[in-house]
Amino acid sequence: MKYSIILFLFIFNIHFSWANYGFKEEDHENNFLAGFNCKNCNISAKGKLNEQNKKVGVWKYTYDNGNLCAKGKFNNDKMIGTWKFYYYSSKKNYRIVEFDTINRTEDVKIYYQNGQLKEKKIIKLDKLNLPVKIGKYESYYDSGRIIAKGPYEYGKKHGIWQEGWSFTDRIIEREYNHDQPIGVIKRFDSKGNIFQIDSINGTVVKYFENGDIKSIKTRKSKEYREKKFYKNGDLKMIKYTNAEEK
Repeated sequence: MKYSIILFLFIFNIHFSWANYGFKEEDHENNFLAGFNCKNCNISAKGKLNEQNKKVGVWKYTYDNGNLCAKGKFNNDKMIGTWKFYYYSSKKNYRIVEFDTINRTEDVKIYYQNGQLKEKKIIKLDKLNLPVKIGKYESYYDSGRIIAKGPYEYGKKHGIWQEGWSFTDRIIEREYNHDQPIGVIKRFDSKGNIFQIDSINGTVVKYFENGDIKSIKTRKSKEYREKKFYKNGDLKMIKYTNAEEK
């Protein structure tokens, strides 16, 4: 990444820095330029430098169209507190980052241009200064429908997660143990009612809207057996299918 910095020394011994950057947007946690929402554009920066030539206090970054790009505070070149980044043309929030230098974490929120939350995550720097996700994670389509929601433990899914799709309000719920799926998969309809449970052993249980069992499908060797029920709970039929034909 190439950039040039021009430093000016003004009277009253106050230091200001102006910078012009030419780059393509990157999407990498803990990378300062990842917050900028532009491609192949120039960005100017204005703020104070201390006697050690390090950034301090409030800094403002401006797109080449004059719109505010980002604003936040530095302490000896380290970003601190709340930083806000904006879209190139709409002036709406693109990204908001809360920097916690004590715990070495970044609380990140990313937004679509329509204002809908796109992603919410916590990034922590490990002992090698590599960024990993921790804690609660959320991501959404621009419609507001869920993409994924659940906890991370040092970069790995750990605990109950919910996942969705752009074309339906249906949600699946599953549990992870350090990225490895365990237990059952629960499927919910748009009203939040469970309509199917998939087990690791291949058993699939479907439900009516009132929560009663609709069918139970199991597999034994090369054969499927499916038991179907009426809404009153009475057995409707038992169906056998060759598993190799499915």
